Amino acid sequence: MPTKKGPQPVVKGSAGGLDSNQISPESTTGKVRPRLKTPKERIIVAGDVYCGKSYLYMRMAEKAFQEDKDKDTKRKFFYLDLDDTTPTFMGEDCEFEHLYCENGGNVYPFPSESWSDSAKAYRQIVDDGVEGDWLNIDTIGRLYEQSQAKTAMDLGINIDDAAYERGKANQGFGAFDGNQWNLVGRVLGAILNHAVYQSKINLMLTAHLRDVVEARAKRENLTMYQQIGFEPIGPPRMHGMMRTIVFLWANRVVSKEGNKVVSSRIARHLTVVKDRGGPMYMDTEYDQDGWETLKQVRRESSVAKRAAMNVGGTEAATLETVDMAERKIDGDGPEI
Repeated sequence: MPTKKGPQPVVKGSAGGLDSNQISPESTTGKVRPRLKTPKERIIVAGDVYCGKSYLYMRMAEKAFQEDKDKDTKRKFFYLDLDDTTPTFMGEDCEFEHLYCENGGNVYPFPSESWSDSAKAYRQIVDDGVEGDWLNIDTIGRLYEQSQAKTAMDLGINIDDAAYERGKANQGFGAFDGNQWNLVGRVLGAILNHAVYQSKINLMLTAHLRDVVEARAKRENLTMYQQIGFEPIGPPRMHGMMRTIVFLWANRVVSKEGNKVVSSRIARHLTVVKDRGGPMYMDTEYDQDGWETLKQVRRESSVAKRAAMNVGGTEAATLETVDMAERKIDGDGPEI
């Protein structure tokens, strides 16, 4: 009988050298060796509507589909679709119709309208996925809303009424008090924590953007977004859980002769806000393949940093060399 790989119920007994009533490291037995884990992508792709977030994922799947045609093992691209996006990409006569798994492709869409739908779909994805596969949760903000709706339903709370009453009474954000928000986090973590820390599948979260709210408490006001002025919409702790955060922009570039518009085009920009071990606040234009552009940015940054380490002189000189090699958002970034 096949063994389920998804989140498992807790079974009383011994695990990891600890008895069921022991938690101290001093109570462990056996030895472990230092090792490097196999790297896994954890990326947030954020942007306004119609800027190309989901399209970036589909282009990744297209490239893998072409590369894997003659291979025995083919990478799978799972799609937890909470925003009713996949029919517009893989429906009849659509650009990526051939990528739909039922047509022999490598994209496996799972539409979801509730927390129950998402939980069942995620369990199936983890059971079917292997190292090297991908999962896109589109959008993470919707999954956060589903976790709130699930919590409210179980507590017998009407979210709209409760949020309205708490707002009138200046009792805090949303429909829940502190303990109830902890429950929301537990519900969300059943999928998100497992996807980030336990699953071997590469993870992409797509997110819409909102203005950074300067009046928030400092612990919530994420300083890495202040330079840009926008932040991804989703659970607050997702920002620290993910290795990479990129913003996508679609800007209309107009050429004029005097006051007459002679041509225009859509310029797509990718801004690396965070890339653990790599560049920050780097901006570049891309055509269709944002993922390939990000990998190129990483390669260029790595080469520049290695070159900088070989340059003689002070630390300041080394940092200046790296700074000149990187395309930073200041001055050359997208107009927003």
